[in-house]
Amino acid sequence: MRGRHDVAAGSVGFFANVFNPALRDRYAAAGATFVDVTAATGGYGPLGETVVDPGYGTVPVPVARVCALTFACTRDDPHPTDAGYAAIADQVLTS
Repeated sequence: MRGRHDVAAGSVGFFANVFNPALRDRYAAAGATFVDVTAATGGYGPLGETVVDPGYGTVPVPVARVCALTFACTRDDPHPTDAGYAAIADQVLTS
């Protein structure tokens, strides 16, 4: 379980400090607006707050959100599910 927690913590840091800032910079260079969907969907939330997920048991709230919005937990694929694409579209349309 500790290894999975480390992966989740590393993912939060990666998206907060590397991936999304790089996207933000690229969008700005192109004159486009960057929408931080990770922040908007609670992906940067504290890993100490947990929820019981029917498929995975007790997991951090941000992990449950990732599992609900991507295929990361079911297929080891970070691409969005239909719900994930809907969340992205909602954020883009309201920005």
